[in-house]
Amino acid sequence: MKKVFITGADGFIGQNLIRELRRRNVDYMGAVIKKTKLLEEDKQVVTDITDYSSIESVLDGYQPDVIIHLAAIASVTFGNLSELYRVNVCGAENVLLAAKKVCKKGIRIIMISSAGVYGIQKEEYLSECLPFNPVNHYSYTKMVLEVICRQYKEYFDVKIVRPFTIVGKEQSTSFFVSKLVEKFAKKEPVLELGNIESIRDYTDVELCGYTLAELATREHVEEEVLNICTGIGTKGTEVVEILKRLTGFEPQINISDKYVRDNEIWRLVGDNASIKRFLKSDYQYKTLEEILKEMLNSYKNM
Repeated sequence: MKKVFITGADGFIGQNLIRELRRRNVDYMGAVIKKTKLLEEDKQVVTDITDYSSIESVLDGYQPDVIIHLAAIASVTFGNLSELYRVNVCGAENVLLAAKKVCKKGIRIIMISSAGVYGIQKEEYLSECLPFNPVNHYSYTKMVLEVICRQYKEYFDVKIVRPFTIVGKEQSTSFFVSKLVEKFAKKEPVLELGNIESIRDYTDVELCGYTLAELATREHVEEEVLNICTGIGTKGTEVVEILKRLTGFEPQINISDKYVRDNEIWRLVGDNASIKRFLKSDYQYKTLEEILKEMLNSYKNM
């Protein structure tokens, strides 16, 4: 049985990935920055990816067959740029360097990039073969990560995944959809929002976890770069309308300039041909309305 090592295991995607690995009875170890109740005591190890000696020691002790690198600062508005690059770039290379030194040659390493590396493109649906064109520092860090990975292809079976706009239960309310769901669940009368005309490919976090588990457990994977997406574009205004319909609640919507980002990407929708081919008919996709309903119900059960 393969042993899977996951950085950022206590994060939003990490928790959904671990649920899927448990379902498959896969041996895993989650790397966390501090002890957490989200993981069993014997399934977590405290380490800091920005501390090379720490991550080397942990990898040497566990000897994984697969590494899934999720740990990152996942925010396009994060203000401390030196910290952003230290974690997202230097931390990721620490994982690669440490694995090269202490792990078996040829293990699979799955690196989590971002759809943000596409940036602004002419194509309506963004395929994995398009060139990089990021427009913010978060996406720059992911572009650099992908370029660094090229240096390790002779040592590892490197796979790059580019998630689009991941949504689902238990997501931090610092993200647009989860923030909206919380406000509708609490029936806040006035909502201050930024650009809600932009189009995004809202993708279920459970699909993300399932795809990562497939990448980790399959013996042979042809894909080197894989979008995690639905291929369906949805405006922010449509998300609001779905939530109105599900809750029967109609708040006042105010558009505020303070929530509008510079260099806004007006459309970010993935070409889903590769992921459909990879998953075949093994996965039952949820609609955005079904996902939003689950998110609303999770607030009722809190």
